[in-house]
Amino acid sequence: MVTNNILESVKAECGISIDSDNTAFDDQLIDSINTVVMALDQMNVGTKGFIMVDGTETWDQLIPDPVKYPGIKTYVKVKTHMLFDPKSFTPNTMKSAEEVLREIEWRLNYKADAEEHGLIT
Repeated sequence: MVTNNILESVKAECGISIDSDNTAFDDQLIDSINTVVMALDQMNVGTKGFIMVDGTETWDQLIPDPVKYPGIKTYVKVKTHMLFDPKSFTPNTMKSAEEVLREIEWRLNYKADAEEHGLIT
């Protein structure tokens, strides 16, 4: 199921049922998502000052730039999964996920710096 809802997307990434009745981990997930979004904010990526409050927030609200959409969405889902449930990763999958996250961070930082200096629009 494809969803534009951030919390539902992250739940799916973590293997949690996205039934509306299943809210047992929502507060913990929202805290973890906000931690990841804070890091993105410090990289000047995403909507400045965005914060999840009740789980109804959407990817479109967080990511105004369609070019960054896939990278930011993957970054938030994987990084939140790592914060929320690190034991679900084997050492090899953790290493692979960390490498992917580092590459996404580099690309997002590069784009943000280039935009800030007027090198790209």
